[in-house]
Amino acid sequence: MDFQKINDVYKIILDKCELDKSWRWMSPDTLEAFDWLIDEINEAKEEYNNKKQVYLEDELWDVLWTVLRIIELIHQEWFIDKNRILERIEKKFSKRTYGLRDWLKWADIKKEQKIELKKEQDLLDNL
Repeated sequence: MDFQKINDVYKIILDKCELDKSWRWMSPDTLEAFDWLIDEINEAKEEYNNKKQVYLEDELWDVLWTVLRIIELIHQEWFIDKNRILERIEKKFSKRTYGLRDWLKWADIKKEQKIELKKEQDLLDNL
């Protein structure tokens, strides 16, 4: 996968978000964007089921675009650190994937991670 392309797409998303801010009526509500994601996933599933490769590729990019757009919207709304999202993904799935090599059960790893998340969220809630 060409990760430079993802960076290029993300730059377009940043430009789109700035454009949306200048045209208030176009600025999406974050919850509405989650609904868009559900729609895009359903469209991708439909093209997958229809075995329409070109349309599926197009819809998968729409799914990725929408996920990245949601991340940017939330970043602007809550000032989430986007790099922390990537760090969480790496930590979460490296533990799960490499834990399987050590014969750990996926469910046990997931349970442990949920406990860690709860502790972290409780700390934030008590600030």
